[in-house]
Amino acid sequence: MNDTYENYSQVDQEGPGNFDLGDVIERSKALVAGSKRYGVYLFLTIMGILLATGFVTTLLFVTDPTTFRTGPWWWDVATSAFATALVAMLTTSFGLHRAQNSQLSYSALFKFIDKLWPYLALTFPAALLTVLADGSGSWLVRIGVSVVVFPVAYAPYFMIDRGLEPLGALERAYALVFANLGQFLLLMLLSVALSVVVVITLGIGLIWVGPFFMIAQAVIYDEAVGIRGEYRS
Repeated sequence: MNDTYENYSQVDQEGPGNFDLGDVIERSKALVAGSKRYGVYLFLTIMGILLATGFVTTLLFVTDPTTFRTGPWWWDVATSAFATALVAMLTTSFGLHRAQNSQLSYSALFKFIDKLWPYLALTFPAALLTVLADGSGSWLVRIGVSVVVFPVAYAPYFMIDRGLEPLGALERAYALVFANLGQFLLLMLLSVALSVVVVITLGIGLIWVGPFFMIAQAVIYDEAVGIRGEYRS
C-alpha cells in the first residue's frame, strides 16, 4: 500500500492543553510492541548518518586522527543543524504513525522529509547556541542553552500536523513546554533513569527505550494539542 497522508484540519489558534505523564507512559508502553523492528531500522539509519558525517569531517579537516579534532566551528554548526533536522523528521514521522496505532513502513519514516529544509531555520540557531555554549566551558551556560533550545524538538509536530511555518511552530512549541513545565521535568528525570537502564544492559535496552521515547513525544503532542492529520502506511 502506498504511503498516504491527509491533514484535513485548519490551523487552530487555541493554546496547548496539558498532559499527564502517567497517561503518556501507559499509552506509549502499549504501542511499543509493534514498533521495535522499525525502531532498529531507524537507529541504524541515524547511526549511518552520523558515521557519514564523521567520515566527511575526517576527510576534510582531520590530518592527525590521534588529536580527535573536529571541524571548524561553522562546520560543526552546519552538520549538527542538518543532522538534527533530518533525524527530527524521521523520529516525528515514526511517533505520529505509532501514536495513531498505525503500522509503519521504512518509507513512511521519510514521508515528511520536505519539511527538513524549513526546519533548518530553527536548528541552525539552536546548533549555533549549543556550539557557543560548549565552547564557554561553563556547565551553567550549557544547561541554560539546553533549556532554551529544548522546545525546538516539538516544532516539527506543529509544522507537519498543523501546517505551520517554522516560527509559528516554534511559538506553539514554547507554549506547549511552558504550559507543562512540571510534566516535562518529570519526563527529563524519566529519560535519565531509562538512560541508566540502557547503559546497564550494554545498549540492548535501547531496542525498547528508543521507540518508547519517540512514541512518547508524539503522544505528548496528541494529549496536549491533539493530532489532526491521518497517518497511514
